[in-house]
Amino acid sequence: VVHLYVDGLIMDGWGIELFFSELEKFYSDENYSGSDSVEVTFRDYIMFKQEERKSDKYRKAEEYWKEKVKDLPEAGTLPLLKSLKELDETVGMQIPCSIPIEVWNKIEKQGKKYGVSPFAILFSSFSYVIARWNNEQRFLLSIPEFDIPDFHKDFYKVIGVCSSFLIYIAENTKGKSFYQVVADTQKQILELKDNNCFTGMDVVREIYKGKGVYGSDALVPLVFGIMPESSSFETNFIKGNNLSLIHI
Repeated sequence: VVHLYVDGLIMDGWGIELFFSELEKFYSDENYSGSDSVEVTFRDYIMFKQEERKSDKYRKAEEYWKEKVKDLPEAGTLPLLKSLKELDETVGMQIPCSIPIEVWNKIEKQGKKYGVSPFAILFSSFSYVIARWNNEQRFLLSIPEFDIPDFHKDFYKVIGVCSSFLIYIAENTKGKSFYQVVADTQKQILELKDNNCFTGMDVVREIYKGKGVYGSDALVPLVFGIMPESSSFETNFIKGNNLSLIHI
């Protein structure tokens, strides 16, 4: 039995999938000597991101977000039985939550029928549930995203923290059909991705700056993300280097 602890400061979800995929090959094939050499490193990624901040695309995204933060709502919250400050101790828990690949395929098929992605469908459902328990009907949620730039053909093989997050404005508007909600969700996500050169952390800094308060608490603690864990996904995305679905 092998027990592994992986710190999120070392590698993100995509990197973890790559790592375990490689580890499985070593265990299952004694003649396996490792993947082909990779012609790019994590340092190249850092240099790329630094240069990106000098681009017109970055300046456009910066302007977009500096204007948007002026009207951002508060983060989504969930009701508590008592204040966290009243607790003598806190215990972290992980509750597995997944859907079978067959169900995912049905969602994907239905999404194609209406021109929306499976992620937009699931995220809209998640937003509905949070709105049911949130005090306000307009609030912030966080969406993790892989940042896999195409500046080199081998970059998808690099293990490291190559990810960021989008800050999404959820709004529970009465009178809309579920299709309209999903379509609006997808439209906003695509808009956020068009301006993601200015990263989620950049946005958080702007929010703190506007409030005049800097803290260590998570500013947008409610997060929705998906991580494929089936052999079908590994075949299609890890080994096939098809990032389109994960990169929604």
